[in-house]
Amino acid sequence: MSRLSMTVDPGALPFTLRNALPTFKKHVGPPVSRTVLMMQRSARRKAPKAMSVLTNSIFATMALDGLGGEVTPGVDYAEAVEDGTGLWGPDKTASGKMPPIESIEDWIKVRRVVPDQPHMDTRDLAFVIARAIAARGTAPQPYLQPAFDEERPAGEKRIYRGIKKAVRELES
Repeated sequence: MSRLSMTVDPGALPFTLRNALPTFKKHVGPPVSRTVLMMQRSARRKAPKAMSVLTNSIFATMALDGLGGEVTPGVDYAEAVEDGTGLWGPDKTASGKMPPIESIEDWIKVRRVVPDQPHMDTRDLAFVIARAIAARGTAPQPYLQPAFDEERPAGEKRIYRGIKKAVRELES
């Protein structure tokens, strides 16, 4: 899973309500927007924070009609973090691909990891870690699905209340 998506389909509503779409949007749009933003906040809170690049790349986008939205991470490795890679990932096979040594070096510096071997420098340690990742992969660190699962019940209640308000306004 590399994005969360939520849409309210007005086509599934009775004909009368479909014709009253402006009223529907007025009452349901704000709860949908709030729910999508709450999912974004939750995903950012749950995302692993080595250097916060993944966390800062998570953004919410609303549909033009205001009745949908999605939360999307803006880095290419987001799915690998969510689902894991190699032996830990969905395929359960080692990919043999090493991550960029420079990224591992940056992570080592941020985490202040010191090599056990005195003859090893940061670049050597980064190579050893990258080789291990290529051989075994990385464990999943889900953040999008848990954010969706956490925020969904409250979001559904907000949206349902908005639908009820729209129906009451249309009946009056």
